[in-house]
Amino acid sequence: MVAPWNTEAIDSQFKVVTPENIAFNYQVAGPFRRLLAFLLDLAIRAAVILAFFIVLSIAGVGSIFVSAGLEDLMFALMTLAAFFFNWFYMAAFEYWWNGTTPGKWLLNLRVTTDEGEPINLFQSAVRNLFRYVDMWPMVPLPFAVMREEMTPEPVVVTFLFALIVPIFNQRFQRIGDLVAGTMVVIEDRSWLMKIAKIEDDRARLLADYIPPNFVAPRSMVKAVATYVERRRYFTTARRREIARHLAEPLLEKFGLPADTSYDLLLCALYYRTFLSKHSADGTKEDSQLLGDLTQQSNPYSAAPNSPVTAQSK
Repeated sequence: MVAPWNTEAIDSQFKVVTPENIAFNYQVAGPFRRLLAFLLDLAIRAAVILAFFIVLSIAGVGSIFVSAGLEDLMFALMTLAAFFFNWFYMAAFEYWWNGTTPGKWLLNLRVTTDEGEPINLFQSAVRNLFRYVDMWPMVPLPFAVMREEMTPEPVVVTFLFALIVPIFNQRFQRIGDLVAGTMVVIEDRSWLMKIAKIEDDRARLLADYIPPNFVAPRSMVKAVATYVERRRYFTTARRREIARHLAEPLLEKFGLPADTSYDLLLCALYYRTFLSKHSADGTKEDSQLLGDLTQQSNPYSAAPNSPVTAQSK
């Protein structure tokens, strides 16, 4: 009897479970797509470096070093400048541009942690520093033996490590990814939609009780945005059923009463993410209206009417 085909083993989808016990699927980027993004970034970097050297040449900086007999120093400075620019370009973009570079952005790629969270500065710096290890081994050019006067000896960068290492792990991680604890995923931009307007004031008030230091991961933001956009098509019972999977662990995490409406909590999280100014304190009128959430009567325990209408931002 032939064993059933295991589609999950060859699928590029990767499941990440958050501390709230919520699972999200990510599609891991394959080597070919990552190579195209790398080549796009390489072309941009090469153009910038070439333009910089042309400006220096026009300014006569090179002739100053040559006339002083400092050709080796000039070559060393040019090499260091190219190295630091190449490293800084990738590391800076990935940190300040939320895991993307121009090349990755064009191909819908993003760098995340192994848990699907945004990377920090240390991870961005480390994964790009190890990019130079991916270039190994470097092979001397065949004709270099006949040109002993050339220093340093010309070599060919093989990128063999970058080609082999990703094959042996399911997330296609290169050496830098394994060391930094990162992976490259395909970003689904099709979910981006118009900002919805929350018309139930209780959602705005409940948003003030979400801890100010809580930052929803991108995958959770996507889930909440999709839910709020489509909730108008669901009955009250269906809203509760769908929202429960995400809202129930969040209620426990935020220390809110267990009878708080799941639907209203997701609307509050949506408001806090897209519409509010992330103020840590509510107004005095809000406090007087709501009182303490520890009271027996919870103003958020039921949300029979929480209309949401689509509206352009």
